[in-house]
Formats: sequence, C-alpha cells, structure tokens
Amino acid sequence: MGGDFNVIWNEEEKFGGLPVHINEIDDFRHCITTCNLFDLGFKGSIFTWWNGRAEEDCIFKRLDRCLGIIELQQLWPGLEINHLSKIGSDHNPMHLTYNPSTGQIKKAFRLLNFWIKHESFLDVV
Repeated sequence: MGGDFNVIWNEEEKFGGLPVHINEIDDFRHCITTCNLFDLGFKGSIFTWWNGRAEEDCIFKRLDRCLGIIELQQLWPGLEINHLSKIGSDHNPMHLTYNPSTGQIKKAFRLLNFWIKHESFLDVV
C-alpha cells in the first residue's frame, strides 16, 4: 500500500511550520500498528511534500510512503522505494523497483562453545 497519507509518523518527518502535536500522529501510528503494517523504507530525501513557500514560511513533510505486511519483505526482499525529485506537483514521486537478484538476508553462522564440549559433537560434525 502506498500513497499520500497527509500525516507524519514522527517529528523528524517535518521541517518548518508549527511544532508537531502528538495527537496529530497517534491515530496514524495506531492504524498502522493495528493493521500489522510496516514502512518499507526509502532512499532519497526524507521529505516528499513541500508547501511551495520560501524562508520562514517553508514547510517540508514526509506525507507519502509505502507500507506493507512483514511477509511482503520476506517474499520479495529486493523491493526498493526511491523518493524522486519533485516535478510539477507539491509531492515528490516515488519509484518502486524489484531486484530479484537481491537474495535473502544471510545470517551469520555462530558457533556456541558449549557445543564443542558435547559428547557427540565430533560424531555429528
């Protein structure tokens, strides 16, 4: 799911304007959590919207994002979202790509020393 949600997730997703009040973001956070969604992340600028004004009247926010269920990232680990440069709109376009050659995240092998002392260790290894 992706789109313009017209709300930010936290204070870091806004620059300029009035301070963010917690009530503005609580409903959004509750909805995302209740639906078991997570942010797919992004590359590029954090801000996806600009009010078009300059200097002290300038406001930037991250209003656009791609959300998914955890299985989405497990099934397609090569998903990548890029925030592109603004062109003709007050919102930056997002570009979703899938690179099937990006393999599963490999976990490092860890040997716990107590296994070496187990009586059947050498037989199994």
